Amino acid sequence: MFRPAKGIEHRLERAPPGRYASRHELVPFSTVPYAQVERRVRRRQRLIAGAAVLAGVIAAGVAGIGRVS
Repeated sequence: MFRPAKGIEHRLERAPPGRYASRHELVPFSTVPYAQVERRVRRRQRLIAGAAVLAGVIAAGVAGIGRVS
C-alpha cells in the first residue's frame, strides 16, 4: 500500500508545477503554520491512499478479465 501511494504522490509533485507541495516543501519553505500543514498532509494521505486502493482494484479487475473460469 505504501509504494503505490508514494508513487502517486511523486507523480503529483511533478505534474503541474506549483500545484502540489510536499510536507518537506511546506514546512521550511513557506509561512503556512505547522498545524495547518499537518491537516493538509493527513487529508492528502487519505485521498492518495484511496486512489492507490482504487488503482489496485482496477488493475486486479483488468488482470482478471483475461482469465477463463
